[in-house]
Formats: sequence, structure tokens, C-alpha cells
Amino acid sequence: MAKKFLAFIPMLLGQIYTEPLEATVGAPVMISCLLPNLTNLNWFYWEESNITVYHYDVNQKETTHSSYERRIEVFKNEFSFGNISLRLLNVGVGDDQKNFTAAVKFYQHERLLLSNEWCKRRLQVSAPYSDPELTLNKTQMLATCTIRGGYPQSRMSWKGVNKSSAAEQDLNADDMSQKQDPTTKTYTMSSSVTVGGLQSVTCFVYDPHSKKEKNTTLDITEENHDLTALWRILVPVAVVAIVVAVVTVLAIFCCRQRIAQSRGSGGCYMEMELRARTPLKGKSK
Repeated sequence: MAKKFLAFIPMLLGQIYTEPLEATVGAPVMISCLLPNLTNLNWFYWEESNITVYHYDVNQKETTHSSYERRIEVFKNEFSFGNISLRLLNVGVGDDQKNFTAAVKFYQHERLLLSNEWCKRRLQVSAPYSDPELTLNKTQMLATCTIRGGYPQSRMSWKGVNKSSAAEQDLNADDMSQKQDPTTKTYTMSSSVTVGGLQSVTCFVYDPHSKKEKNTTLDITEENHDLTALWRILVPVAVVAIVVAVVTVLAIFCCRQRIAQSRGSGGCYMEMELRARTPLKGKSK
């Protein structure tokens, strides 16, 4: 029988990744780890920040740290095939930048292999922001761009098209704010810019989840034309309504005055009828 010997595997021979493992808030992430040419698995454990997340020993009962109960899955039926991957469930913002390391002891044919860092992955957590919403305060001529539910913080920028020259120009934000949800730890961010003298304004948002830039544009000229058109309709209607109201009030006032001065009965309508029938003096001969 061949003599067994102990070999400490250098980190470079293990599955050590320098690039982070992308994970999304609220979704699971698979932290893969495979043992090549496995013939017998003695034990392994996953560790994170000096916490033993999960421990397996062929001669002992498996254990899971209390902070990761109902948050991890392993694949026991595949241990014998060298698959000791760990699935982390319901990823949260708090998992961002965590390092998960697998230590192992296993046999590769007659060779005993031992490593404290066979697999190592660093999580990079993100959450997609909503599409940017662009609103205009016509009184202050202030445009505000808002994004919601994302992580980490995003970059927001502005460009505008000058109304007189039609030239595009970079704009400096007048105000920026951010609010972190106390439960999900995701962000709502907003940025505002003055749009006086512009015919359009565009808000640009870099989404760290998709690593792409989103944008939305507001046509200031069109907004102003809509407002002008509305006033062109409302002003004539208002003038006609005022004239009708004034004429009505004057007619009522006149009628009441004539009723008060009339000596007979019948009101102002009878008096007007009587006068219409009476010939004017000097014209009848």
C-alpha cells in the first residue's frame, strides 16, 4: 500500500478569486467550491469574519452558525463528488464585501490534502435603482430627478440645451439628497437643477447594479407652450363669464329700482310696456 503523506496546498492552487462575486439584494447567490479528483472527504467548513458559517465532519454532526440559520444551503448528496458549494439566501446590503472562505481536508486518491483557504470569494452586493423620474417646478423653474430602491449610492449628473443657442451644456446640481431605508438599507436619491433659459434638460444616472447609465429628458419649451395654451383658453372664458355676470347684476339692480319707483302694480315690465305704447309729445298732430 502506498504511503500517505500530508500536503499543505498553497493558496494559488486553491480556488481563490480576486474579482468579487456579484450578488443582488433579495436574491440568492451561489458560492461555488469544488474539490478535484476527490476520493474521500474528511471535513470542511465555511468561514466568514472568524465566524464558522457551516461545518461538516464525516465523524460528527454538521453545524450551522445561528446568524446563518435558514440563510444557507449545502448539497450533501454532492459532497462525495467534491461539490462543497454554499448557497447564501436572501442577500442583503449587510452582506456586501463579506469574504467567505472554505477550509478542507480530503483525500485525492492516496494523497491527503489540507488547506485553510481552498475556496475564497468576496461578495459585492448591489440593488437596481428604479428608472429616473424627472419633474419640473414651474414656479421656481427647478427640475428634480429621483431614483429609488438601489444600492450602493449612485452618481447623478445633468446636461441642458440652451434655449437661445441650442448648445448642450453641463449643469451643476443646486441640491442633492439621499435617504437610506432603515429596513432594506437601500437608497432613495434626488438631485435638482435650475432650468431657466433652457429648452430641455436631461438627468443621467449611473446604475452600479447593471453598470450602465440611465437617463431621462424633460422638454422645458413644451411645458411652457402647454401652459401658454392653457392661459389662452382660460382668459377669454373668464372675460366672457365676468361680462355676463356684470350684465346680469346690473339688470337685476335696474329692475328692482324701477319696481321701487313704480306707483302702480305690475313692476318694471308693465311700466316699460306702458311707455312703449304712449306716443311721444310733439310728434302727433
